Formats: sequence, structure tokens, C-alpha cells
Amino acid sequence: QQLPTVVAVIGTQRSGTSYTAGLIHQLGISMGGHLRKAGPNNPKGYFEAISLRKICSMRVKPGVRATAFARWAMRRGGTIIGGKDGKLCNQVISIVQAWPKLKVVAVDRPMQDVVTSMQKGGTFKRLSKSQMEDMARKWTTQRDVDLERNKVDVLRINYNDVITNTQTVINDLIKFL
Repeated sequence: QQLPTVVAVIGTQRSGTSYTAGLIHQLGISMGGHLRKAGPNNPKGYFEAISLRKICSMRVKPGVRATAFARWAMRRGGTIIGGKDGKLCNQVISIVQAWPKLKVVAVDRPMQDVVTSMQKGGTFKRLSKSQMEDMARKWTTQRDVDLERNKVDVLRINYNDVITNTQTVINDLIKFL
């Protein structure tokens, strides 16, 4: 059995990845069978497969994680599937190893807006504003360095464009996918 093409939506947490993954899901690319439920911070849903989220949270070496990612994609089946989790920013090397037919939708949002969104709730309330910004900047930088180094096929999307020019972003997604 061949691994499917995997469309990974990658951005720091609170950058608009859930909204973007929801658009991809609506275009017919399943983001998973059992998705994380909507909540107060994302009332329309997170569009994160619970099984992928568990892999992203494993404390293991990258090779072990890559094997888990590959098995996850095989179990999902199909020719093209989607995946999204905030921790994927730090796991680009593992997903490149796991998913040879990888397409990445990299979502960016102005850092001040990311921090403002983090301050509204979730697990980030315990962090200071500067800690939030440092974490988000580190994750975004790590993602970008690893994507460039591994020459991954990437569509860059700005969250503000997703909100204000949704149809244009949908057209860009369709062309990319």
C-alpha cells in the first residue's frame, strides 16, 4: 500500500491554522475521522485528528515519531489526506521522513495578533506576554528553517488574507492541492 499525499497545515498555535484546516476540510480533504471537538477558543472546531495530536505529543526520538506519522497516514488511507496540529512546527523533519508526498500549507499571522489571541485563553494564560511571543517566534522560525532546508512544497498563507479574502485563498488552495 502506498502512502497518500499528506497536506499538513503548519503554523504556531493561534495563527489561524484551525480556520485554514477547516477550509481544506470543506474542499474535500479529510482532516481526520475523529477530530478534536470545538471549544470556546475555536467555536467552529480545531480540525485536528485526535490520533495525530497524540503522535505530536509523544516524547520520543524523531525517527520513532516519523514511523508513527507514516503508520498514521497508512491507516487513514485514501490518495490525499490532511493533518494539522500546533506542534507540527517543531516536527517538520519527522514529517518529511514519514510523508514522501508532503504538501505544506504554512499559516502566518502577525506576531502581535498571535500573542493577543494566546492571552485570551487556553494553556497560554500562565505565560507572560514576552514568553508567548518568544515561543511563537521560535516555533515559526524552526518551521521555516526546516521547510527550507528540506525543500518542501509550501503554500504560504497569511491569516489576515484568510479572513478578508477568503475566496482568493480558497482559489490558491485549490491550485496548490
